Amino acid sequence: SEINCLLKEDIIENLKRKLVKLETTGNENELLSERLRQSERELGNIKKEAANLQNMLQQSQAQYMALDKKYNKAKRLVREYQQREVDMCHREEFYQQLLQEKDTEYNALVKKLKDRVIILEHELQETQRKAGYAISLPYDSATLKLTPQMMRRAPPKPLFQKLETELSDTEISDLSPDGEGVKTATVERKNPVKDELDAAVPQHELLDNSANKTKIDLGKFMYENMIYF
Repeated sequence: SEINCLLKEDIIENLKRKLVKLETTGNENELLSERLRQSERELGNIKKEAANLQNMLQQSQAQYMALDKKYNKAKRLVREYQQREVDMCHREEFYQQLLQEKDTEYNALVKKLKDRVIILEHELQETQRKAGYAISLPYDSATLKLTPQMMRRAPPKPLFQKLETELSDTEISDLSPDGEGVKTATVERKNPVKDELDAAVPQHELLDNSANKTKIDLGKFMYENMIYF
């Protein structure tokens, strides 16, 4: 019986140790459960924060893509404008060079025409001097324009205008052989310049100046063609 008591006491001690252990384990379980619940709450918060950060990341990526497209477009436009600027500079240089060449050609042409005018003026004056006529030019040299944009001028009048008498058929039929004096008076009234010429230049024997007249006509023809070229 004494052995039985010892065995029972030993069993009771074991049960007490197990009970204490279970109690300690239960407290630990409660602590672990509390920690587990707290960790779950923290994990939920972390998940929410992660979801927010993911949304922000997606928005940032979308904004980045939009900005990247705008940047690429702006870079392409800058390259196009730079190329256009280079083309415009080349075109401007080309047209400036072309304008300078045209200006040089224009000045050379104007100089050539002026030289030609001076030569023709000299020839005309020399021809007039040799022919015994008054030296004059058929235009006003101070207002003469030798530019491509010059206004069209009427051809210069001939140096010596013909004195023409025009009579109608009725006037000729009404004149009788005895009325020659009347006819002469009518002609003289229509041409008062003839009287002035007769008074200024007395009657004398005319020289053979057909060659000089031919030179004058040729000079006039060449000069008029050059002016209205």
